[in-house]
Amino acid sequence: MSEQNLSRLELQIGRLLRFGVPLMATMLATGLALALGGVAGAANVLNAGLVVLMVMPVGCILISFVDSVRRRDPLLTSSTVAILVMLSALLVYELMH
Repeated sequence: MSEQNLSRLELQIGRLLRFGVPLMATMLATGLALALGGVAGAANVLNAGLVVLMVMPVGCILISFVDSVRRRDPLLTSSTVAILVMLSALLVYELMH
């Protein structure tokens, strides 16, 4: 992978993390504060924060997938598709239980 491609990929993943980490931290902190205060909807806020936590790695892998398609790298593309399918199945399973 060239340095230019790596920089672009790092920039895209960095954008995702700069948005996702503060969102996740805010939701988890708010949910915890609500739970400690005895507020009934605290579990929903905590669950939403956990979903954001689980979605961030999927987003990073999705960014890698798009980059592999753009570069026409069949091995990396098929590998990231397999990982995305497995992580998506886990995320759906977690949301349903």
